[in-house]
Amino acid sequence: MSEAVHGEVNHIIFWYGLTDETVAAEVPVLTEDGFRRAWRTVFRIHRMPAESVHRIMSDWAATASDEAFIARNFPNLEERTAIFERPGPDGWEEAIAHALVVREAAERQVRQDALDALRPSAARSI
Repeated sequence: MSEAVHGEVNHIIFWYGLTDETVAAEVPVLTEDGFRRAWRTVFRIHRMPAESVHRIMSDWAATASDEAFIARNFPNLEERTAIFERPGPDGWEEAIAHALVVREAAERQVRQDALDALRPSAARSI
């Protein structure tokens, strides 16, 4: 596998508590137990109970072992979202290339939206 595959990370964000606080961790995308590792990292720092987590978002979908970990440990989970599906073992090159295209398009849109927000409202209505 290429350096791009080995360098890719999965950003995992946990929403918890009544005030919708967030904590995040990143793990190598090829890690079989990435969600467990990410949880271990954020728990070590923030010490919030797993029962308080109600939403999880990640760049890449969970592995089968991660799915089991999530089901066992987050009883109050209401929503889980992954931006990209996890490919089969031979599909990482193509999946990461696709993710790069999607991310670049999103970044361009964010920049354009920021520029549009800076323009006077009269100029936007023309």
